[in-house]
Amino acid sequence: MADLVNFWTGASTLPTGNNSLLVKFDAGSSTLPLAETCFRTIVLPTQHSSYDEFRTNMDIALKFGSKGFSFS
Repeated sequence: MADLVNFWTGASTLPTGNNSLLVKFDAGSSTLPLAETCFRTIVLPTQHSSYDEFRTNMDIALKFGSKGFSFS
């Protein structure tokens, strides 16, 4: 759950107050979920043919995209 919150918001805790979390659905060609952390929005692709395919891609997004930004 912590990785999902971090992926979705860019923070380690849920927002408080009137800051809602938004979900968008994308019918484009991407199969990986995206996060617009400034807007607290997660973009979920609709291109999956099964739940297992969606879960695999969500796990990839959380594993490699939930640690925030890094600069080199």
